[in-house]
Amino acid sequence: MKAVCWGILGTGAMAEQFTEALLTLPDAIVGGVVSRTRGRADEFAARFGVKRSFQNVETLLADPAIEIVYIATRNEHHKEDTLAALNAGKAVLCEKPFALTAAEGRVVIETARRLKLFCMEAMWMRFSPSVRELQNLVKSGQIGSPQIISAQFGVSIPFNRDHRVFANPGGGSLYDLGVYPVSLTQLLLGKPKQVSSWACMGETGVDEQFTAMLQYESGTQAMIAASLRTNLSNDAQVFGSEGRANLVGGIYFPSGCQVEMNETSQNSEQRAGIGRKVWSRVARLVPRYSEKKWKASSIREGYACEAKAVQRSIRSGSLECPEMSLSDTLEVLEIMDEIRSHWV
Repeated sequence: MKAVCWGILGTGAMAEQFTEALLTLPDAIVGGVVSRTRGRADEFAARFGVKRSFQNVETLLADPAIEIVYIATRNEHHKEDTLAALNAGKAVLCEKPFALTAAEGRVVIETARRLKLFCMEAMWMRFSPSVRELQNLVKSGQIGSPQIISAQFGVSIPFNRDHRVFANPGGGSLYDLGVYPVSLTQLLLGKPKQVSSWACMGETGVDEQFTAMLQYESGTQAMIAASLRTNLSNDAQVFGSEGRANLVGGIYFPSGCQVEMNETSQNSEQRAGIGRKVWSRVARLVPRYSEKKWKASSIREGYACEAKAVQRSIRSGSLECPEMSLSDTLEVLEIMDEIRSHWV
């Protein structure tokens, strides 16, 4: 099987983790890397054994050996970098957020579809077996109809106006962390009919913390939050009419899906001691517990799941990946636009 040759655009922490993951795949080759400076690219290439470091983006994109470009530049550069790669005839995997606005995202998506090139947002959470299990639980109705979803992601980051997460226009809690709970709720429920949101803005003009309420046609409500100011629980729960499901081990790449079902009346009536009728009413509130866990995955293994799915799509000739379609990406961007609109 011919290996897929990747180019790496950007040399930050996410590029490091993704490259480590690619190096574990026998059918992947890292053919080159480019950064803001040649020195950073040279150092990255030496550290990871990458074949070539390039002087600039144009020379990397001109290399005929590179089939797909992984983009891990600053958020505000995602649109222009993805368009440059697509226009050079390369497939693209672009880190989240895919773009800063839905309008930007539409331009990129229309270009990818017009040129018939594979393109995807790198939302590795979507490739977690636990997230897929949660999606199946909701879709199958196993926990009843969803009533409330709670999802949050917060990490306390000391303020530094020069750090990219505090810099305009691409910084803030929504772009870097909130995109996870937004993407998860979109995966489970689609697009809401109504959004309300509140943000705490910092001195550099970015949202350092936000909460949002999403209301759906079905009556389901979702509560999401993200913060750069404090550590949140970084989990997600779906409360259904017949039980609830929790992601275990972090919303970004969880290691398990825990299910707690309401006790059935048939089982409850087998209990003795306080009377069948009384216990029947009480026992319906008592959870029945089950849990499905997968082997705990490292960040490297999580990124590898995503990379494998991308390579399968490329080999099969698919232009999109079903786990993270471009239509899903656009809906996520539209929801994020709506959330931001309430902060003005």
